[in-house]
Amino acid sequence: MAPRPKSHPSETDEFCTKIVEAVAEREQCDTTELPPLYDTIDPAAITGLFGSTPTHSRPAGRLTFEYCEYRVAVDAGGSVSITPRE
Repeated sequence: MAPRPKSHPSETDEFCTKIVEAVAEREQCDTTELPPLYDTIDPAAITGLFGSTPTHSRPAGRLTFEYCEYRVAVDAGGSVSITPRE
């Protein structure tokens, strides 16, 4: 099996920043007051699923996980939605 192409670190930062900022906005707090995202999910995994590679743009798909009492949904287009966990 060929090694998976690495995505650019700024894509990881882009997704993670969007997620943490969205939760901080909902919580009305600073992003530094939230637990690290990597305690919940590997940020590189998000980029691995949706990040661009030298030969392909972002694929279709959606990833959902829980972070700070919220259900976080990230889609391949870079959209992040946050809803309270039930």
